[in-house]
Amino acid sequence: MNINLFTQRFSPLQNLKSINQRNNNNYQSNPAKENNLSPLKADTVSFGAARFVVKPHTIGDALEDQFTLETPRLLAIGKVYHAVSKVIAEGSDGIFKISDNIEHLVKDPKTRVNKMIRSGDMKVHDILRITGYCKDPYNFDNLLYWLNEMESCRYVLDKVPMQMNKLIKRGYIPTEEENIIMSYLSNPKDKELNKHILPYFEEKGYYLPEVKKLLADLKQLDHIPSHDEFYEEFGKVNKKVPDLDIRLNPDMITPAQIKKLPEEYRYCISKPQGSGYEDIQMRFVRSYVKESSNQIPHEMIILFGENYRKSKSRESHFVYSHLRKFKELGVKRFFDNDKYDSLTSKAKNYVELIEEMFHGKISRKEFLNGKNKDFLGSKKTIDISFNENDELLLDGYFEGLLKEIGKPYSKAISKTAKDKRKPLKDALKADREKIKEIRKGLKETVEAYNSGNAFRYNEPTPKGKRTKNKKIDTEV
Repeated sequence: MNINLFTQRFSPLQNLKSINQRNNNNYQSNPAKENNLSPLKADTVSFGAARFVVKPHTIGDALEDQFTLETPRLLAIGKVYHAVSKVIAEGSDGIFKISDNIEHLVKDPKTRVNKMIRSGDMKVHDILRITGYCKDPYNFDNLLYWLNEMESCRYVLDKVPMQMNKLIKRGYIPTEEENIIMSYLSNPKDKELNKHILPYFEEKGYYLPEVKKLLADLKQLDHIPSHDEFYEEFGKVNKKVPDLDIRLNPDMITPAQIKKLPEEYRYCISKPQGSGYEDIQMRFVRSYVKESSNQIPHEMIILFGENYRKSKSRESHFVYSHLRKFKELGVKRFFDNDKYDSLTSKAKNYVELIEEMFHGKISRKEFLNGKNKDFLGSKKTIDISFNENDELLLDGYFEGLLKEIGKPYSKAISKTAKDKRKPLKDALKADREKIKEIRKGLKETVEAYNSGNAFRYNEPTPKGKRTKNKKIDTEV
């Protein structure tokens, strides 16, 4: 049977005529009459008793198929990266260790598509990821050792854009850049300045289109901008910085340690996440691959040790996987709209209260327990459980949230023509279902920690026995 029967965009009659003409040297078939043909009622084709349904194919499905085809190549590249990292770790006198688990070395195609949808970014930066452990990540000599060894193996830190506003908050002081721009604005016809100003910013790693726009906007002012006016505009410009994020407790990082870092790394120090999670995250690219379009980020996460990884795995499964669904709520479209502030403030507060409850009752304790075991060698652990009052509070937060999310929708519906209200009503219904789903998941989390089952999540199944809890992908 010719596949064109399914792929050509002709009527059924044209398809049959085409097939008859191509095959008339093999057999004769009776001509088909158009009025005897009826259009297909579904995308189905029957071969005897078998029935094949042509399923709808979305953009997400197409991307997932493409990523699946890429996986063998990525796995081969990832295994080399993992092997190189293990060799470096073995030569570090026990300071570093690389996890042998390469189950998630390459991000699963479906997880990759989901992350693109959640972030709105077509580029996923952790396609390849390995986990490493460091005995003392607060000692930056260890970090520098690792970066130097990786560079000797032709893996260098990637460069990523970061807004100046964020860099300035991390301590970067662009005094030189400010002086040059102010000099240019004071004398825009200076040939020497005009000749060198853009190459200067390009060499410093700034994005030239943004610098050109900044200079053009500042020149439109009828006065030389003040210091505050300058920084308000300059803060929007992006600068290329090393793809290194040191997310460690700032109280444990001394000025002496910061001085050890080259200047370009000093502004890669941020803070732990709200959950209390600490790590050092870096992404390498292969220095021998010249085409930037062919570069694949090789991510490495440095943790305190195996116990911390287990805490991260449990927290990801029992807490993070549920809380992140709040970001999928349609009501968030109203959260940043000033016109809806009075109607969304309580809903936002309820979300924050729920997040803070689980970060305080579980996340921070999990990470502290794991860190104390690996970094300090302590056997003591902090109890993680919920009492009756906690559960009553949680019920109250969710009841309040379910009530409050209807308010901004009601206002939006009242301002919308009757024939266009259905999408808003559907969105409200979907949000309520999503909130109930989050509530169910978090209630199960409470039960898992109160019963102690949560702490058996990472335990291997004893030989000859089966467990009801299946291994779940906790990649984030």
